[in-house]
Amino acid sequence: MSQHVFLLSPANLSGTRAKQLASPRATFDAAQRYRSAEGVPIGQAFAFMSALYFRGKITYAQHFAELENVFVITSGFGLVAPEWRMNEERLTIMAKTPVDAAWHGYRKPLERDALAVADRLDAAAHVVLVRRHPPADLRPAATLPRSFRRPRRHVPRRPDAPSRAREPGAGVRHTRCAASPRARSVGEDAATGLTTETRL
Repeated sequence: MSQHVFLLSPANLSGTRAKQLASPRATFDAAQRYRSAEGVPIGQAFAFMSALYFRGKITYAQHFAELENVFVITSGFGLVAPEWRMNEERLTIMAKTPVDAAWHGYRKPLERDALAVADRLDAAAHVVLVRRHPPADLRPAATLPRSFRRPRRHVPRRPDAPSRAREPGAGVRHTRCAASPRARSVGEDAATGLTTETRL
């Protein structure tokens, strides 16, 4: 595997754009693919549902990692590739599965896939959780196995990025950097040991 593995927090499945995607009257490409027998790639679907945040997260991740090392956190299906197909049946399951570590249907698939990815990591690998903002968006990380939770302090930055300065944070050691045109906060979560990259 390449040096960086990115875990992307999901888009909001109850928002207006999620309803637009699922509308039988929608004619745009993602909606038509969603209604097809094959389904729509979850990366495309979530980028539509969250045109600012998720689109930025997946673009950022795919810039620094191979496609096979980018995963989307889902409810009920664990960690999936951006090309994983989402259809009406799968969206319904995700929407009905609570993001709750105590819920077996949510926790077990995530643990299963996280362990499978962790088994492929070498000592130099870095797992980066890319989320919108703490703490609510960190809930999926609570279920990740401890094999993901060793410190991984390096976060990719542009060569011309300015020096990083410490910022306060509740439970997360943050640093400011300029890995993309949007300001963001990067650090390591004290509870999970995962490197976290937070869009502001």
